[in-house]
Parts: sequence; structure tokens; C-alpha cells
Amino acid sequence: MVKRMALDAMWLQERRARSALLIVVPEVALLIDSYRQAYTADGASVPSHITLYHPFFAPDETTPEVRRRIAEVAAATPRFDFTVSSVSRFPAGLMYLAPEPADPFLDLIAGLRQEFREVSPYWDQYDEVMPHLTVADPAVGDAAAHLARIEAIISEQLPIRCAAHDIVLLQRIRPAPAPWDVQGRFPLGAHATGT
Repeated sequence: MVKRMALDAMWLQERRARSALLIVVPEVALLIDSYRQAYTADGASVPSHITLYHPFFAPDETTPEVRRRIAEVAAATPRFDFTVSSVSRFPAGLMYLAPEPADPFLDLIAGLRQEFREVSPYWDQYDEVMPHLTVADPAVGDAAAHLARIEAIISEQLPIRCAAHDIVLLQRIRPAPAPWDVQGRFPLGAHATGT
């Protein structure tokens, strides 16, 4: 019985790994998408983004009630502008762009965590939540050999001003390597400045 419960939990986690809530960042696509496609596991199938919640409810668990709850969190959060102005790396070498300010992302992540306590996001494995936009993972392909060159090329074209308008529900409905599918867009509330 215990083994069956562990297998069920593992299967549920695997299904939920095919679902995420994101802020898509199209403003950086021309600059980093070719690197994401070559040097990240999901770059060919997921647009440039900042992850808010992953894993999320599996596609077959994403009921109208779940969508309503996402919409409420989104509507309670004002739209906001942010800038990506530098390239950074995590200790394991993963290269990313950090949004500035990070606080609106942290507030949105906290709101989603509060609303969806029944789903544990990957952030729970770390001491600190770090909103970021992945550019390249040294473990993918030959990325490690090119990180310094990639960083120099990207750095020359920063900063880039961006805007967060909605939460995107992205789910893998079709088998890989098919792209993930947009299953919903949930508009953020009125802009904080009233514009």
C-alpha cells in the first residue's frame, strides 16, 4: 500500500511537471532565443519567460475553478514594468537575466503560493526565490565552452525594458518535442501608476 501511494505521488508529480505559470518576456526574444534553443532543455518549446509556478496542476487537473483562482490572483496584481540589465550565473553555472526590480515577481509568486498551497513549486527546494530568465545551461550541449562569449554579446545589448501584462498558463499537451501549448492568459490588474 505504501509503495502504491509513493508511485501515485511520483506519477502525479510527473504529470504536474508538464504545467507552469509564467510571465512571457517577448522583449528579449530576439536577443536570447537562439541561445535558449541551443543551450536549454526547454528553449525550443517554451518562449523566453520568468517562471512563477512550476510544477503546477496537470492539464487534466486544470479545472474551471483552478482557472478562476489564477484569474483572481492575476487581477489582484497590478501590471508592472521591469528591466533586464545584466547577465548573471547561479553557482552551478546556469546563465540568466535577472529582472529589476524583482519585488513585483516575488509578490506575484507569494500570491500564487498562498492561493495554491496544494501544489508545491520547485522554489520550495531552495532557501531563496530568485526570479530569473534562463539563457543557457552549461550542462546542455557545449554551452560551457561558449558562456563567456554569449555573456559578452548579450551584455552589449542591455538594458532592455519589459512589461508584465498577464500570467500565462503553459502546458505540455502533445508529446515532446512538440512545443508547450498556451492554455490560458490571465490579465494582471490596472497598472500601478494608473496608466
